[in-house]
Amino acid sequence: MCGQFPTCVETFKHEEKPVKVKGLNKSKKKANTTEIKHIYTGYPCGDANKRERCVCFSDTRSKPSCTENGKTYTLDHGGANVEVLCMHIDGGVVDDAESQRCDYAYFVRDKVDHGHGRAIFIELKGSNTRTALKQLIVTLDMPEVNALKRSYKRIYGRVVNTSSVPRIQNTGLYMDLKEKLKRMGGNLKIGEWNLVEPYNKLDIANG
Repeated sequence: MCGQFPTCVETFKHEEKPVKVKGLNKSKKKANTTEIKHIYTGYPCGDANKRERCVCFSDTRSKPSCTENGKTYTLDHGGANVEVLCMHIDGGVVDDAESQRCDYAYFVRDKVDHGHGRAIFIELKGSNTRTALKQLIVTLDMPEVNALKRSYKRIYGRVVNTSSVPRIQNTGLYMDLKEKLKRMGGNLKIGEWNLVEPYNKLDIANG
């Protein structure tokens, strides 16, 4: 994992700035139009190519979602004043082809938590739920992720798969991850295909 990951999560900023652009209108007369310029700052590596690989988005869209393997996770905050930074973990922040890490992580910035407070680690899987749980555990055990605990007091784990394994909640693997996330102030939830989660229900555990 990139050693600058914790700093990037803390300092990354995305601004949208209206910029007037000179051009011609339909009558071919000089006219000014306004375009949105995206400004990215606060990524310590200073490498725009790495930034594009690691950062999926950082904005206040009401239903931020990530999709992979035909599975989707959506956080619905109902248009509240919440900014979500979505980082691509496996294949982005971690570029080791042999790695076993989760797919994405959301870092939620809201006024209640003074810009910090909640992080959601997400694995979008096929049918191998046990492997998904292992990938979350490995990711959460990384030193770079542990460094975020100082700012993110609530860390959650989410798995979206094709179908849940019968009695998966009774396995030691599930219980270990559940307890780990509980110590991190969060919880574990598993959904199928398209998991849409209201922001105000993050702390409601499934059992």
